[in-house]
Amino acid sequence: MTGSTSLELRGLLSKFTKHIEALRSLKCPVQHWDDLLIGIMRNKLDLQSRASSLESYEGQTRSESGHAVVKKIKKQACLSVSSCNRSVCVMCTQPHRLDYCSRFKAMKLQDRYDFVKRKRKKPAPTSSPGESVISAAISDDRQASAPADTAGASADISATALHSVCNVKQVLLSTALIVVQDKHGRRLPCRAVLDNGSQVNIITQKLSNKLGLDVTRAMLPISGVNGVNTRSSQWVNVTISSFHSQYTNVIGCHVLPAVTFPLPAQPINTVSWEFPDAVKNSLADPGFNCTTDVDLLLGAEIYYEVVWSQPTVMPGGLPWLYNTAFGWIISGPIATEHNQEVSSQRTSCLLTAGIWLAVKEPRNSKYVDEVACELHFQKTHGRQSDGRFIVSLPFRDGSGSLGRSMESALHRFLSLERKLQRNTELHKEYSNSDNEAEIMHRDVAKVLESGGMLLRKWCSNSEQMRRIFSETSNVSHYSMNFSPDETTTSLGLNWCPTSDTLLFLNKSEISRLSKTKHLNNLSKLKIPRLAKINNRGRIELHGFCDALQIAFGACIYLRQLTGAGTWGVHLLCAKSRVAPTKTLTIPRLELSGALLLSELMCRVSKAINVSLDNIYCWCDSTVVLAWINGVPAQWKTYVANRVTQIIENVGAGSWRHISTHQNPADPLSRGVTTQVLLDLNIWWYGPSFLNTDAAAHAHSPEQFPVNVEASRELRPIRYTLMTIVRPKPLLELFSKWDKLLRISAIWYRFFKWLRHRSHPDKPQPLTGPLQVSELRLAEEAWVKWIMLQKLQQGFWLRWRSEYLSSLQQQNKWLKKSANIRIGTLAILVEDNIPPLNWRMVRILATHPGSDGVVRVATVRTANGSLMKRPVTKLCPLPDDA
Repeated sequence: MTGSTSLELRGLLSKFTKHIEALRSLKCPVQHWDDLLIGIMRNKLDLQSRASSLESYEGQTRSESGHAVVKKIKKQACLSVSSCNRSVCVMCTQPHRLDYCSRFKAMKLQDRYDFVKRKRKKPAPTSSPGESVISAAISDDRQASAPADTAGASADISATALHSVCNVKQVLLSTALIVVQDKHGRRLPCRAVLDNGSQVNIITQKLSNKLGLDVTRAMLPISGVNGVNTRSSQWVNVTISSFHSQYTNVIGCHVLPAVTFPLPAQPINTVSWEFPDAVKNSLADPGFNCTTDVDLLLGAEIYYEVVWSQPTVMPGGLPWLYNTAFGWIISGPIATEHNQEVSSQRTSCLLTAGIWLAVKEPRNSKYVDEVACELHFQKTHGRQSDGRFIVSLPFRDGSGSLGRSMESALHRFLSLERKLQRNTELHKEYSNSDNEAEIMHRDVAKVLESGGMLLRKWCSNSEQMRRIFSETSNVSHYSMNFSPDETTTSLGLNWCPTSDTLLFLNKSEISRLSKTKHLNNLSKLKIPRLAKINNRGRIELHGFCDALQIAFGACIYLRQLTGAGTWGVHLLCAKSRVAPTKTLTIPRLELSGALLLSELMCRVSKAINVSLDNIYCWCDSTVVLAWINGVPAQWKTYVANRVTQIIENVGAGSWRHISTHQNPADPLSRGVTTQVLLDLNIWWYGPSFLNTDAAAHAHSPEQFPVNVEASRELRPIRYTLMTIVRPKPLLELFSKWDKLLRISAIWYRFFKWLRHRSHPDKPQPLTGPLQVSELRLAEEAWVKWIMLQKLQQGFWLRWRSEYLSSLQQQNKWLKKSANIRIGTLAILVEDNIPPLNWRMVRILATHPGSDGVVRVATVRTANGSLMKRPVTKLCPLPDDA
C-alpha cells in the first residue's frame, strides 16, 4: 500500500481474504499461522497505517488469531463519512474529510472510536445541504465473548448495523453485453451482470423462453439479503461467448422471473469521462450508463475465470476498470461531481462483516407492466366536456401469450350447463335468446355511450333484434337492414342475416372474377350457420371416408334427435387430400382416407364434447376394416403405423361398413361439378338410413375376415429354434479336492479295464480299495491340466496385449517430435472461423508437463491479447519451424 485510504485498505483486505481461503481449500494449517500472517499484513501497510496498527496492539492484553486481524481491519474499513455537497471535518472544522484530519489520525484507536460514537449519538446540526453527516457502523463478531468488565462499553455494538445518509454515492455494478445461443444455434445478444458474491448463475424466464432451451426440473431455494428467500424450479444449460474475444463456455443457470431491477438505478452523465485509448473501443457494455434490463447473472463459478486483470484506477474519482473476456467492465463508486442526477431518495446500505450491500426501500408489489400502464394512463388521458374519454394507446415490444385459459373456460361452461339442467325455469329464461340479446345490447350501448363511444352496424339473425336496433337510434349506420338476399362479412365469411346462412361467394365477387357457369353456380351454395336443431336432443357424429387413385377424403355429419323417432342430419365438416405422387394400392389409399377421418373426428368430438359412444365411422372397404379389427403388430410397417393411429383416435369398435352407392364421401374422391353439387342431397344430408331411428343398430359392428387382398400386408414371421447343450467341466462338479481325486482315480481304473478287455495281453488292473499310487496319478494329471490351462491363458493374454494392440498403434504416438519453441510464429487454428481468417500469433511461453512434453503454450495475437492454447491448435510457420 502507498496510501491509507479506505479503498486501498478494503482492496488489501479482499486480496488477503481470498488468499487465505485458497490456502484453506488446499488443506493448509492456516489456523496455526497467526504470527506469520500478522507480519505479512503489517509489511503490506504503509508507514502511517503500520504505526497505527502497532499502536492498537500495544493496549491489548490477549493474543488475537488471524481471523481477529481480518475482523479488526473490517472494523476500520466500515468507518465512513458521507457529505452532501462539500466535506467539512467535524473535529477541526477544516475543509477536508474526517479520515484525512491529522488531529484525528494522531488519536489512539479507542479515542477515535469514542469520538465517533459521541458524534453519532449527538449529530452536528445540519441546516444546509452543504453540512456533512457522519455515521459509522462497526461490526464485531467477538461481542458475545466479551469480558464482563467491557460489556458496558460495547453494549450498543451489534453484529450488523444499518448505515443511512441523506444522499449516497451511486455505485456502478459490472455489466457486459455477451452472446448466447438458442436451440437452433442462432447467436443473440443479452445483458449480463457479473457478481462474485453469487453462488449460482441466474437467467430470466423471458430470455429462457426466447432461446427455447430444454428445461430441467430442479428445485433450489435461493436466499439473499436480510434472509429474503425465493425458489427456482427450472434449470437450463446456456452457451455464452464474447464479442471481443474467442471465449466460449457452457454454464448451468437457474431460471427466475427477474434477476434484478434495471441497472444502473439512474442514468449517468459520462460526457466528461476520459477513457484510455485501449478501453474506448473494447467496453464490455457500451451502454453501461443507460438504465437497461438485466437478462443474465454470472456468479462466482465463472467470475474469476473471465476477469483477466487487476483493477485500473481512472482519474478524477471515476470507477475502476477491469479487463475481462467480455471486454473492459466498469465498476465502483461515482464521485459527487459525476453523479449529479442521482436522486435524494433514501437508500440503505447493510454492512455485514465489512461488505456493503445496496438495498432499496420497499417497493410496490404491483408488476412492472401494471405500473407502466398506470403511469401511461395518468399522463395521456383526458375527458372532454361531452364526457368523451381521450387516451393514447400503450404499446410494448413483442407479443405476449394468452396463456392456457381453455381449461378454466370449459369448466365454467360445463358448470353453467349443469346448473341450467337442475333449474328448468332458469333454463327457460336463459334459452330466451332474444330477451338476453336485447338486455345485453342496451347495457353495452349505455356503458359505451357514457364514455363517448357509439357502436354502429348492429346486426342479428333475429328479426325482432333487427327491429329493436332500428328503433334504438336514428344515427346513420347504427343498424344494418338487409334485403332477403343481401350479405355481409362476418369473421371472414359471407353471411346472410335474413336466412342465417353462409355463402361461398357473393355476386360482386363473382363479377370481379369471371362470368363462367361454374362460378355462377357457386353463388347459389348456401350452408346453414347453425347445425344444431335444439339444445336437448341426443347428438351423434357419423363420419364417412372414401379414396381413389386421384384423391381421398372424409366428411362428418351431425345427427340429432328432433322428436319421437325422427332425426335431423346436416353436413358438419369435410376434408380432402390429393393422392401422393408415389403410386399406392387402392386399399392403402382407403386406409389413408380412414386415417384422415379419424383425425378429423377426434378434433370435432373434442370441440363439441361428444363421447366416444356416440361416434360412428363408415368405410366401404372391407380390406381396411379387416386391418383395423386386426392386431396392428401383424401387419407391415405402413399399415401397422396407420392402424395404430386410427385406434388411438376413435377406437376399433366405432367402425362400420357401408356400400359404395350410399357413401356420401364418394364425391370427395371422384369430384363433381358445381351444378351437380347443388342438388346432391346425399352430400348435404347424408345417406337416407341416418334419418331412421335404428340407423346405428341396424349396422352393428361386423367381423371381417382377412381375405387375399388384406393378407398381402401380413408381416412375415420366421421362427428359429436353437438348443445349446454346454458340457460342464468335471472340475466344477465337486467342491472338495479329495473327492475329486478319488473320482478321477476311479475313472482311471475304469479306463484301464476297458483297455484290458480290448487287449488281454496287458496287465490286469487293480481291484478293491483305491491305492495311494492311483490317487497320486490322478493328482499329477489334474496339476498338469491346470498348468496347461494357465499357460494357454497367459499365451492369449500376451497375444492380445502385446501383438494385437501393436497392430492398431499409430506411428505418430511412437515417434518423438521436438517441442515448440518460444518466439515461434504460428497460425492459430479456430474451429468456428474459415481457415483463410485464422489469426497469426507469437509463442511467448510454453508449459511442459511432467514428462517434459509441451502440450500448452501462451500466445499473443496481433492486437496484444494473451491466451493459452493447446499445441495441437498451433501450426508453426515453415520459416520458423
